[in-house]
Amino acid sequence: MTDVQTDTTSATVEDLIISASGGGPARLSYLEFLGSDFASELGEVLSKYLRAEVTSELDGFDYRPGAEIHAACGDTTMRLTAELPPWPGEISIGFDRRLILTMLNALLGQQAGPDENDDRQLSRLETRLIRQIAHSILNSLTSHLAAIRPISVRNVEIEEVGEDLPRWATAERCFTLKANMTLLRCAGALTLVLPEDNLAEDRDLIAVVPEPDGDQENEWRTELSHLLRKADVTLTAVLAEAQITLAEAMSWQPGKTIAVGIDTSRELTVFCEDKTAFRAVAGHRDTGAIALRLTTDVDMER
Repeated sequence: MTDVQTDTTSATVEDLIISASGGGPARLSYLEFLGSDFASELGEVLSKYLRAEVTSELDGFDYRPGAEIHAACGDTTMRLTAELPPWPGEISIGFDRRLILTMLNALLGQQAGPDENDDRQLSRLETRLIRQIAHSILNSLTSHLAAIRPISVRNVEIEEVGEDLPRWATAERCFTLKANMTLLRCAGALTLVLPEDNLAEDRDLIAVVPEPDGDQENEWRTELSHLLRKADVTLTAVLAEAQITLAEAMSWQPGKTIAVGIDTSRELTVFCEDKTAFRAVAGHRDTGAIALRLTTDVDMER
């Protein structure tokens, strides 16, 4: 058999992913979409604020009990809390300690991060500046959340770690967003923790995919589709199959040439999910690897 089969998906699956993302109560699909935009733009926002190049990349979302998240925070994590009225309760923002101290250094005009084991007590000025950095990050977040409702940032404070759980950590379930960041050769993570109870008034909106309005494609759907198209997809291929006897296979020795019947003089049909996607001819690259050259347009709409 010379047909090529892959485990990649057609564009119609895009619709299924979008639909499924809002189909169950477990995920806050619209909030995840807004959070993705926030994480991707945060590097640019902080670069302007700190006057140093910052990169930011979304690591992912999670839903966990607040007490479990609190218990997982180690000694190297610095946490701040803030209020986001009119939503009730608190949001928590956690930094790898060295990352936030590197941000502090950049804000003060220093071109290097702190020492690996820097555990000094912060001065009042440093504490205030760290609160300002967190405030700028949350302002960026609320600018994206404005698609849900106008939200402000208030009472940003460094969290005191004691025996009692902070208010946000008592929530049964929290939405978490994690972004990986780099600054001045320092790499670290930023984690936002938002108790789901805070979102009760808007939960129906942020958990369900908005439907398109008439003939105009919904902006949310368009942007999520764009994100899906940028996602990595693993491509595997079955170039050929051949039938042989067990006796013949057991007699194979190093140097044996096995013909698998690939005809490089004619076109092959390439399938995606058992549907014809395009035609191609097989050949070899300069490296010796087998490659396909497309001879028709790709049809992923079937």
